[in-house]
Amino acid sequence: MLIEHGNTINGKDELTENKIIGDLHDETSTISFKGKNNILYLDGDVRLSNCEISFLSDDAVIYLTGHEKKDYKLKMESWRSSFIYIGAGNYFNNTMTMISSERKGIVIGGGGVFSFGIWIRTADPHILYDSNSHDRINPSKNVMIGDHVWLGQNALILKGSVIGSGSTIGAASVVSGKRIESNTIYAGNPVRKVKENVFFTDKSVHNYTKKKTQESMHFNSNEFIYNNTTNFLNDVQLFKTIENAGTSEERLLKIKELLAENSSPSRFSVTNSSGKSSTHGIKGFFRK
Repeated sequence: MLIEHGNTINGKDELTENKIIGDLHDETSTISFKGKNNILYLDGDVRLSNCEISFLSDDAVIYLTGHEKKDYKLKMESWRSSFIYIGAGNYFNNTMTMISSERKGIVIGGGGVFSFGIWIRTADPHILYDSNSHDRINPSKNVMIGDHVWLGQNALILKGSVIGSGSTIGAASVVSGKRIESNTIYAGNPVRKVKENVFFTDKSVHNYTKKKTQESMHFNSNEFIYNNTTNFLNDVQLFKTIENAGTSEERLLKIKELLAENSSPSRFSVTNSSGKSSTHGIKGFFRK
């Protein structure tokens, strides 16, 4: 494990007051702090595998939840006053890249399946203006991905996207400012709905025998159907509350309270009644 505090490697720069809270199980990853008052919070048995975690400014929070022996495979950049939360039990096929910037956040639930070459980001990041009004037309926005979500290979999840629990995003898809209902399949660039009222399991069919294939033809459970919105989170209010936290310590407390301590299976449910696409202006295709 290589930990960088400014110009100090594998040591603590007392002036920066950056914190790593919890136990790490890894010898292959790099964690770097370029600013001050940042927090990496490790909840439970967190295992990293060749990760690059970079705090590139001040007052950011990254919250990682451990679960059994599933390793995180991430390249993460967190900028000033931004935050990233990831729940328990996600499977990463290979390195997933995440960038949270301009004080925005990325929230990912638990039990998800993430394929190769996935990118998630909250900003474009260069500013675009309307030529007539000179007003900015591409503000940064938060990203939320629910529980038990399958992101296909090379999926690109951009600012303002809300992906409901139990949904599937097809390979090479671009999701930008869309609200994806729970238990649906979306695919394409830009994404469109392919099928609704579906769910998936995390079982891999690569090495199935004929018998296993036959057994897989029916799944006798409603475990992965997320159509109950009784206790769902209002994502707009959630992000607003965390963004308004004044310090990284306060932001961490809000993340714990609203996300880590919320075990409702419907917390990230998104239904048709949640509204249409939340896009405004430029949809975030511009990226560096």
